[in-house]
Parts: sequence; C-alpha cells; structure tokens
Amino acid sequence: MPTHYHDRARRSRTLPPDPAAPRYSPAVARPPASSRPWPWRITLLVVLLAVLGGGCDAQRRDGPWVQPRAASNGAIIDPGASHFDVCPGQVSASSSGALALLCIATLAGMLAWSVLRMRAFHRQAASEESVDPDGPLRAGPFVLVGTVEVEDGATPVTIRIEQVGKEWKHKSSWSHSWRETRRWMDVRPFVVRRDDGTTVKVEPGPRVVLHDTLSRFEHSSTITKTRTRIAEVKPGDRIYVAGELVDIRVHGGGGVYREAPRMPRLIPASTGPMVVSTEAPGGTARRLGRVHRLSSFAVGVVLAFQLVIVLFPYLAQHLTGVTSVGELRAVRTYETYHKPKNGSGYWTTHQEAEVSWARDQSGTFRIARDLYTCAVRAGCDRVVVRSASLAGFTLHQLGSRPTLSVTRTLILVIGSPTALIIWLITLVGARPWWLRRKVVDGGSGRLSQTTSSVKDAVPPTETG
Repeated sequence: MPTHYHDRARRSRTLPPDPAAPRYSPAVARPPASSRPWPWRITLLVVLLAVLGGGCDAQRRDGPWVQPRAASNGAIIDPGASHFDVCPGQVSASSSGALALLCIATLAGMLAWSVLRMRAFHRQAASEESVDPDGPLRAGPFVLVGTVEVEDGATPVTIRIEQVGKEWKHKSSWSHSWRETRRWMDVRPFVVRRDDGTTVKVEPGPRVVLHDTLSRFEHSSTITKTRTRIAEVKPGDRIYVAGELVDIRVHGGGGVYREAPRMPRLIPASTGPMVVSTEAPGGTARRLGRVHRLSSFAVGVVLAFQLVIVLFPYLAQHLTGVTSVGELRAVRTYETYHKPKNGSGYWTTHQEAEVSWARDQSGTFRIARDLYTCAVRAGCDRVVVRSASLAGFTLHQLGSRPTLSVTRTLILVIGSPTALIIWLITLVGARPWWLRRKVVDGGSGRLSQTTSSVKDAVPPTETG
C-alpha cells in the first residue's frame, strides 16, 4: 500500500490530532488585522485556481486502493501515444500542439502587424509634418499648401454621401442606423495662393481623396428616412494638396503669354489620385499610430497571459520535459457528485493511480478507464512519466508527449478568437470615413431625434 499521497489522495486522508501540538484559546493573541490577507485577495486566488485547475468537487467518495497485477510481458504503457486513451481532463498531444501553435502564431502576427503599422504611421506623420509651406516650387511630386481661391465663389471639391436610415425598438429603448447607399463627388479646377503670394492652379481630375469632416447635412424632401452627408472645400479654406507639379516656369514671348503669363499647375500624380486635405499635416497618421500602439500593447498583454499563465505547463513540458518509466503502486476509483442548476444531482466515477518513478518521486494522477482495467485485470504495472522543471516549478504528467488540460484548451479556444475579433473591430473602426467602403452611423434614439444632431457631425465610427 503506498505511503505517499498527492493531490486528491492527500486531501482525502485525515490525520489524527497531535496531542503535543499547542492549542489556541481565547486568551491567545491573534495576528493583527493588517497582517491577515484581505478577503478580496483570497477570493481572487480561489477563483483563479478554480478556473485554471478546472474547479473542485463539492462532494467525493473514495474507493479502496487496489494493487495492480504484475505484468507478465514487461510492457510499458504510454497513455495517449499507444492504444490507451489520454488521461482524463487532458487533450491529445497532437491537438494540444496544433492549438498552442495556432494561438501563439495568431497573437504574434497581430502584435507584429500592429507594431509595423504603428511605425509606418509615425514615419508618415513625420514626413507630412516636415512639409515647408514656403518651400520653392519644383517639378515632380509636390505638396502644395495655401488658401483656396475661386473666381465665381463656387465650391471646388464636394463629396456627397447618401444614407438611408432605419430604426428599431428593443424593450423600451429605440436605436437607429444610417447606412450609405451611394457616394458621388463634384470637382472643378481652382487656385491655391501660397503664403508668399504665389498662385498655383490645381486640376484635381475625376478622382480625389478628400480628408475632411462630414460636417453638413441635407435632408430629402421627397424620400423619407434619407439624408446626405457632405464634405467640401470652400473658398478661403487652408488646404494641403498632394500631386505632381508641372509648368513651373512662366512662359514669355509675344502675344497672349506676355499679356497673361501661364500659371504653374498641380495635377494628379501617376501613382494615384490627388489628395486634398483640410486637416493639419500628420493628424490622421498620428491618430492611427496611437490606435496601433494601444492595440499592440493590448495584444502583448493577452499574448503574455497565454504564454505565462495558460501555456506555461505545456511549454515547460515541451522545452525541458524528460521521460522515465514509473511503477503503478496502486489504483482506485472515486466518485464525485454533480448538481446541475435545474436538475437532479448525480455521481460520476473516476479512476486514479499512485505512481512512483526515478529518484524516489511519487504522485497521484487521474487515469483513463482502460488503463485502470488493464492494471487490475491484465497486469499493467509500468507507465511512462514525463517530468519538467522550469522557473522553479516542477511538473509531472503521464505520457511521453506534453498535453493541455481541457480547461486551458477552452481558455485558448475562446480567448484567442475573441482577441482577434476585438482587434479587427478596433482597427477597422479607427479608420476615417474616406478609407471606408461604406459609411455607417448608429446610436440610440429615434431617427427624427438624430437627423441633425451635433454628435452626428463627427466622423463615423462604424463601417458596413
């Protein structure tokens, strides 16, 4: 009969009181309240141990220990790698490895993408902020800074986004949404006067990317639940225009050129459409850089939690684990009572074994039913034990390949996809409206209460 019990076996045995041990009486002074652990710390520790350890059984009935029969052929059982099942509460070694690799790769990829995009946006912001508004005109790619001038006073660049609204009621509260149905723009040439007085004619072309707020509304008088959000560049606005500068020399000679010198022109670059912006240089890039910095920090915290807390036993077994042959000293069954919330309770039967291996080490492990049956009837008395030691922690498991517990697997299966979804929603929602395929606004209240609300004038935060 084994003399050393671990885990459940140790908790199931009650030692008799020691007569020589001192007993406390009401007169004995207790430790001060400041030195005792806080209740919320104890509660947090119990919850954490219950989650990571798979919970604890409220009631338990232990059966007698049984000596396994001696093996006649000297076979060594390797749970999970041979025809014997993996230990209860554990996932197979192949599934554990695939899941751990997938979760680590996903979070590492999210972290790398956020860091790279953060650095790219910071470089873009620095480049935009280095533009000299009074720099000399030069042919080729150029950023023009100045004030808009139009002869007839018309708006040179206007983008209209038509939206259709809908509203719905949930319980006693109303919600609404405005979804983009179409988008069109009205563009015409205009003149930009620089701070030094130089004028440049801007010819935007049919495609323009406008960096501006959707600050104006127009409501349809014929179609209900329809509105138009408008972003526009008006005469007198200070803007930044990125394109290609041509005709920078003033043409001389006779005739019309001498009477009306030709103005330098800014046209769309060959690499893409012209960009017209009313915001400060680097504003959008700085904001997106901050979003990626915060997302990289959050992803790093999640990755560290999974590596240090969830995957630590698996990684320790995978990196430093060594196998040895252990002896089944005794096996037994025990029952745990389960009471569903809306049902009658029931008892569930489990099996466990007392195993000893090299250097006089021993421990109690849960085993599968087939291994218990083999130990009692067929003579299975030797099993593979994998031991690992990392960062001062010593871990043991049955089987030659590392495995994950069911509880830790559930944390990975739920936590990693949830982190990925939140990460994607955050990055997509941070994009300005001109980088979105559809502009969608939403919130609480009736449509009639929000069609001209001031809060709707800010750039939308959702995408369709």
